[in-house]
Amino acid sequence: MADSKVSGVYRIPPFYYLHVLDQNTNVTRLEVGPKTFVKQDHEKV
Repeated sequence: MADSKVSGVYRIPPFYYLHVLDQNTNVTRLEVGPKTFVKQDHEKV
């Protein structure tokens, strides 16, 4: 079974957030929970 950090799927609980860097545009954005976030190949968490 794949680890969530390896597979690129993050379950963000309520009142938590992730910083996501888009390496194509060099822009950082916030993903705010609750949600399931799927990381793209050109993104870094």
